[in-house]
Amino acid sequence: MKWYAAIDLHSSNNVTVVIDEQDRVVYQKRLANELAVILTELSVYEAELQGIAVESTYNWYWLGACPTLGIAKNPTHTFGSGSTIAT
Repeated sequence: MKWYAAIDLHSSNNVTVVIDEQDRVVYQKRLANELAVILTELSVYEAELQGIAVESTYNWYWLGACPTLGIAKNPTHTFGSGSTIAT
């Protein structure tokens, strides 16, 4: 099964969501903004994870430092907010 993830970053925490091919939420949790925590939580879906979308206004840079997640390959800015889509 293919999985798709999204992370909505806030100043000290984030909401991480994983959906399946039918747009059903299979995982949703508020996490601390700690890279090790996010990696551990997403590792369950890693083999079939198709991409990760990250929505944030200013504090996404620390996620982009982790090539393990494949984030920051295609950074874009939408209406003043920084959004990153990993493929």
